[in-house]
Amino acid sequence: MNYMVQIRPVGRDEILQVVAIHEQAFKDFFLTRLGPRFLQTYYMALLQNPNGLLLGVYEQDRLVAFAASTTRSAGFHSGLIKDNVIAFGKIGCWLLFTRPAALIRLLRNLTKKSSVDDMGEYAELLSIGVAVDRQGFGYGKKLLLATEKMCRQMKCSELSLTTDAFDNATALSFYEKQGYKVLSDFIAYPHRKMLRLIKTL
Repeated sequence: MNYMVQIRPVGRDEILQVVAIHEQAFKDFFLTRLGPRFLQTYYMALLQNPNGLLLGVYEQDRLVAFAASTTRSAGFHSGLIKDNVIAFGKIGCWLLFTRPAALIRLLRNLTKKSSVDDMGEYAELLSIGVAVDRQGFGYGKKLLLATEKMCRQMKCSELSLTTDAFDNATALSFYEKQGYKVLSDFIAYPHRKMLRLIKTL
């Protein structure tokens, strides 16, 4: 079946669809285990932030994939929390009493830096999620290219992303073919080795 495919910014009324795709694409990931309420708060805050970008792939009117990014990595997540302190505060209180270790991990990873010298003066791709029944259609690549194009239009000179250092050969090969190179490596809390990749736009 042929679909008319369009890439465009995600609307506020489509955040629940983003959350559903995230839960499919990142089923066993830490942020997913924090629950749909956290994901809804996070993606809505990102969408409302002046540095946030949320692009979607649409088949007809159905959202089937999304890419979340920021035009300025430095301080982005701490800014999200400050600008939405009540919403994130409620979630933080719930985690404090039910899953304190998860709260510590969340705060440490949302404010991560890949090295002391890394000032974060670049755009950052935060996540790409594709609905399970639409994986293998090339939508991830389309979203990456669309994100790069939008970042160039917004005068960003570099786009970065983080990915696992181990058991991740397919993703690393994909990003390398798209022109990304390793900027640094670091340990995400508690013991997950990550690579920060970057590309000059």
